[in-house]
This record gives sequence, structure tokens and C-alpha cells, in this order.
Amino acid sequence: MVQLAADKRMRQNHALEHATVNVIEERYGPTSLTGLAAKNGFFIMGPVSDPGALVTAARIAQERLRRGERQLAIHPRCGTSIAAANLIFALAFLVGLGLTGHFTLWGVVAALVLAHVLARPVGAVMQRAFTTDPDVGDLEVVDVGYASPQMGLNLFFPFGPRRYFIHTRTRQPGPWFLRWF
Repeated sequence: MVQLAADKRMRQNHALEHATVNVIEERYGPTSLTGLAAKNGFFIMGPVSDPGALVTAARIAQERLRRGERQLAIHPRCGTSIAAANLIFALAFLVGLGLTGHFTLWGVVAALVLAHVLARPVGAVMQRAFTTDPDVGDLEVVDVGYASPQMGLNLFFPFGPRRYFIHTRTRQPGPWFLRWF
């Protein structure tokens, strides 16, 4: 997560990954798709019947982000929200332990409930502040490729989720003679 927070291009691709999944879920309903941002694009993993639909969704998402729909960059199932839940649980548990001086089942349950209630809003704030950048104006969606599911020592594992990589790049300016205008 630290690498993601420190790299603007990865934050942009993370925002575009979320926006792509959000566009797909708007059109087809809830899915079990997951994603992972990289410097030159992002992975979408899960059941996809038409890889071309991923590129279409990514381009629609990109255009909507450019028009200012910044909320598309936030997704409730993001790993950042999971990290927020873990952080909240740990802090609540340690505060409870420090205040009472006792380890109890009720203290654990209270910390779990607090983490469950606060994970989404805190995760959304963390996504906005640290792990996504919805300003994707200079990004261009190039294409989509299929990546074989792999396990361990790059062994082919035929029963894993399908992995698609949506490649992005910095938008190239026009011909050199138009750059002066």
C-alpha cells in the first residue's frame, strides 16, 4: 500500500480500476471481480465473458472520471478498506486493553463491531487521500490481454480465476508540428 500511495501513476490506475468495476457493476449488477493496480495498467480478475467489455468499461470509466465523477474511483471492496478495518480493530483492541487492563472476549467483540461499522467510511477516506487519484486526464486505455492463472512456481493452474490486464499509457501528444499550437 505504501508503494501505491507514493506512485501517482499507480494511484491513477487504481482509480481507473475501481471506476471500471463500478461501471461494470452499474450495467450488470454486483460481481465477484477483483482488481490490482500496476504502473502500466491494472488487472481485473474473475469471471468475464467478453474481454472486449472490459476495455469498453475502462474507456467509459476513464471518460466519466475526466468529466468529474470522482466517486467512481472509490470502491467498497477495495483492499484499502480491509486495511482500514484491520487498523481500526487493532487500535480499538489496544485502547480497550489499555483502559481495562484485561483481555476479554467482550473487548475483542467490541473491537470487531467497531471495525465493521467504521471500515467502509474510513476505507473510503483512505482511498481518496492515499491510494487513488481520479485525475486520469493524461491516461489512455490501450488494450486488454489475458493472463493465465498461475500458482507458485509459475505453474499453470487451470481452475483459478481468469486474469485480464488492461494496459494504459500516457496519452501521446499529436504530431510534433502541432505541439506549438
